Amino acid sequence: MGLDVKALQVFNRQVNPATQCVLTHIAQDVGELQGLPQLVGIGGGLCLGLAKNTGRDFAHHTGHAHGVYLDDADSGDTVEANVFYRMGTGAGLGGGHDNIFRNNIAIECRRGFAIDARGVSRHYEKDATKLRDLAAVKTGEPPWSTRFPTLVNLLANHPELPTGCIVERNISVACEKDLDLRAKPDELRFSTVRENAALAMDDLHFADAATMDFRVASDAPMFVKVTGFAAIPFEKIGLYLDKYRKTLPAHPSGHTVSEWHRERDEHK
Repeated sequence: MGLDVKALQVFNRQVNPATQCVLTHIAQDVGELQGLPQLVGIGGGLCLGLAKNTGRDFAHHTGHAHGVYLDDADSGDTVEANVFYRMGTGAGLGGGHDNIFRNNIAIECRRGFAIDARGVSRHYEKDATKLRDLAAVKTGEPPWSTRFPTLVNLLANHPELPTGCIVERNISVACEKDLDLRAKPDELRFSTVRENAALAMDDLHFADAATMDFRVASDAPMFVKVTGFAAIPFEKIGLYLDKYRKTLPAHPSGHTVSEWHRERDEHK
């Protein structure tokens, strides 16, 4: 409960490197995730459980995994201000409730963003394990009633459908599929999908995409084409120098430290 994970670098792990299954877990400034799980197609850089915020992450070069994966009825998560590059899926939402995908960028991914209604075929409304877990919680009393107010009416409001989810103001760039809606329109009637855009590389004016410097210029057309999109502080992602870390390790991929890291550390 109440964990805070910041500024790490994970390289070439074969299982989910950061799996959160605790209440009100905050994963922010998580940093750089590369080469994650190559052998587990549904895996993810961040495979989340219940009620967390994940933001300012950079997941890249894992063609068969998700950057962030809200697995099998995971609910109450906010996924915001992340950059996904050459992933199987930037961020995927697997049938849960009250999840938010907002203000993320997926670049050259197989799928930029995805949402499904797997609860229909898996009959969430009859799932004995899920019903047992819900019955064990006093949904009408604090802290549940204040932190998760929709829980009290969950069973009455189509638990088999992804209810209360919002997918908005996400940008895909050169992805094979920009937004994958694996559900019938009626199955998404209690979710909101709006103002997402597929843009060209030139619309973002990246500082240097060739070296994965995905800072976006302040005058980029993206900000006009997607009204309300907030700049992602890409320069703050990953390891940094401070009184505890005097030097940065060599990048395991063999890449040199990019210029944006140097600029960031010089101003700390």
